[in-house]
Amino acid sequence: MKEFKIIDTQEFVKAILDRTKLFRYECSDKNSDPSKKSREVIEILNYEALLLNEQPNLWLGYNAFNSVLHNVLKKSFGQQERLDKKLFDEVYAMA
Repeated sequence: MKEFKIIDTQEFVKAILDRTKLFRYECSDKNSDPSKKSREVIEILNYEALLLNEQPNLWLGYNAFNSVLHNVLKKSFGQQERLDKKLFDEVYAMA
């Protein structure tokens, strides 16, 4: 997944959220700006890419989503495990 570059991080996040329904991409029905959680995924993705001196890629995208899943969302361990698998499968399918 590291070999597959992400051109538009916002579109990547939106596409994954459309497929996984992990949380809403938009702030609300009337505001299509990225939600706080979506912005956090985008920021983590871009920051890790900058730190590693790499272009954003699917592996960094998965890691960014995983960070929010395990550190921000209030889910039980079993729910986190199921969502993590679904998340990985959707990102991997993009490769």
